[in-house]
Amino acid sequence: MSYRIDWTQFLAALVALASYAATIAAMFLFYIPWPVTVPLMTVTFIAAGVWSHRHDVNEIGAASNE
Repeated sequence: MSYRIDWTQFLAALVALASYAATIAAMFLFYIPWPVTVPLMTVTFIAAGVWSHRHDVNEIGAASNE
């Protein structure tokens, strides 16, 4: 069994985690956090959506190869 890294999925996961951590940090660091957190959460949702889509594509591809 050989493994392949889906770099798009990997980078999307890293971006989602980093932007989510930045969102949580911004909630505690700024007095009025919404100008910072709204764009960060948008990035988080998009990156998580990309990760989820690639995960589904890879799972379907793996199931069809069996």
